[in-house]
Amino acid sequence: MPRRRPSTTGRPTSAPTSTTWATTSTTTASKSSSPAQHHRRISTHSFGWVDGAIATSISILICSQGDNPWASELNQLELYSLSSFPLILTSKVSSRRRAVRCTGIILGKQATAAWICPHDCAMVSHWEEHGGCETLIAAVFPSLLNPTTELRVREVCMNDLNKWTTLDYDEDLGKIALGSAFGKVTIVQL
Repeated sequence: MPRRRPSTTGRPTSAPTSTTWATTSTTTASKSSSPAQHHRRISTHSFGWVDGAIATSISILICSQGDNPWASELNQLELYSLSSFPLILTSKVSSRRRAVRCTGIILGKQATAAWICPHDCAMVSHWEEHGGCETLIAAVFPSLLNPTTELRVREVCMNDLNKWTTLDYDEDLGKIALGSAFGKVTIVQL
């Protein structure tokens, strides 16, 4: 079992075997272990309040979050390029902001995205059970698949029961799977 010795300087104390860097203590390990790797931060970026994020090797899609999830304002989905630092905002799209069971956003390698846009709560009254439909949204950001500078967004299908709980997306096949709270799975071909 490793012994712990206090260190007040934040540097490892001298020991005959490997040590682990820590600010308050140093761990002495066996001869076969190696010191922990510490990486120095070279730069940072802040996206503000984030409701969701997904990344590929070349980009990151951020869904901004406001103070009130029940407010009628719009969310912003922002696509950033990771090819340089600071990050470059390449595209953004607005989406209705409401409580939704399926909060996931899918971002493909080719800058395509899919998400569920919740029904409009403002349409719900005491007399009607459903005031709108959840909507599956697909987008193609400017990329090899969309060699223009315009973002292409479309409503793919709607769910008047408002019970979608999960989604998955195969970009290569152009198929989206939607799971509902009733155990039903729907597969949509784009």
